[in-house]
Amino acid sequence: MLKHRETGKRVTVPYHRKELAPKTLDRILKAAAIKPEDFAKLLR
Repeated sequence: MLKHRETGKRVTVPYHRKELAPKTLDRILKAAAIKPEDFAKLLR
């Protein structure tokens, strides 16, 4: 479970040994109130 620093919202992120389906990732980002662009920046 992850907690957003600014909003305090919590989101459960499943642990998978393979890649997440695009819709699953979209739902996780939406629940965490993270824009896909911001998530991409974090991966760099």
